[in-house]
This record gives sequence, structure tokens and C-alpha cells, in this order.
Amino acid sequence: MEKQQNNLREEELEKMDLLAIVDDIWRGLKRFWLLCIVVVVTCAIVSAFAVIIAFTPTYEAYSTFVVNSKTAYSDNAAYTNYYNETSASQLSQTFPYILT
Repeated sequence: MEKQQNNLREEELEKMDLLAIVDDIWRGLKRFWLLCIVVVVTCAIVSAFAVIIAFTPTYEAYSTFVVNSKTAYSDNAAYTNYYNETSASQLSQTFPYILT
């Protein structure tokens, strides 16, 4: 008797129609389409607020700039030093604006 019941259960499990299940799901979605949309929109809004509230940036950026110029007047050390200092001064005032 038990064997017959087990065989009957196995046959019932094998006879599940996947197309019928998908059809039932489709009918349920068509019936409750407005509820599905409301649930999706509500979840999206809650997720967006959770991300906005919980987000904390955890990065830092550093940069180093080296100014060196090669000029045609490299024989004249005084001119080269003046040119380097002037270039470095101008670039140090300009780079913060470029980076931000």
C-alpha cells in the first residue's frame, strides 16, 4: 500500500506542467499589475534614500607636481633659477583652480 502511494506521489510530481505555472503567474500579474508597480516604486525609493543616508565617501586624493624648465639659456644659471622660481610661483597659484 505504501509503495503504491509513493509511486502515485512521484507520478504527481512528474506531471507538473511548467507552462501552467507560468500561465498562473502571468494571470496573477495581470490581475495585480498596479500593486506590482507600487511595490517596485516603493522599494526603489526606499533603496535610494537608504543609499543617500548611508553613503560616506572613504577616499582621499593626493598629488605632487614638480616644475622644472629647460630653456635655451641654460648656461646662465641666474636666469634659469629666476625662470624656475617664476614658473613655480605661477603654477602654484594656478593648479588649485585647475584641480578644483
